[in-house]
Amino acid sequence: MDAERSRTLSQGLIAGAIGYATVAICFGVLNLIAGRHLLHTAAVLGHRLLGTLGDGNAVTIEAAPIFVYNGLHLVLFLLVGLVASWIVFKLEKYPQLWYLVLFLALFVFFHTIGAVLAFVEPVTSAVPMWTTSLVSLAAALMMGGYLWLVHPRLRQEVERLGDFEDPLPPANESTTGS
Repeated sequence: MDAERSRTLSQGLIAGAIGYATVAICFGVLNLIAGRHLLHTAAVLGHRLLGTLGDGNAVTIEAAPIFVYNGLHLVLFLLVGLVASWIVFKLEKYPQLWYLVLFLALFVFFHTIGAVLAFVEPVTSAVPMWTTSLVSLAAALMMGGYLWLVHPRLRQEVERLGDFEDPLPPANESTTGS
């Protein structure tokens, strides 16, 4: 495996693990603040995945639903991290694609939030939608921040793209030369 593929893979897995850990920690802290079990959210969403969810507030903390949710959650975040890492490496080679990638990232992010919210909607009494949105945003920012930090060349390219001269003079300057 060449060096770039190795770096793409390792950075993608690290970014995915950062996103996964961010979500797990945020939900754990929010659960504790609300006076619930640390793994309450994982149990609720695991029961939802397994189709064994009764009343969202009266969920039992069992190993199987927690492992199902966390396993799926980890795999999805690792895949997202790998895709994000691959995109960052491509952007370093082809910085002119930055705006297209930004648009696609925002498009995918908001559609992913919509899908998550549709999945969580039946259990909003146990997992409020605002927490899901906030925690997902925190994970995206942490993953993006990591990739931004480990790619100085990307930062340079983005700065270079922003260093263009404005073709129009400021509004208060006269264009007639008088």
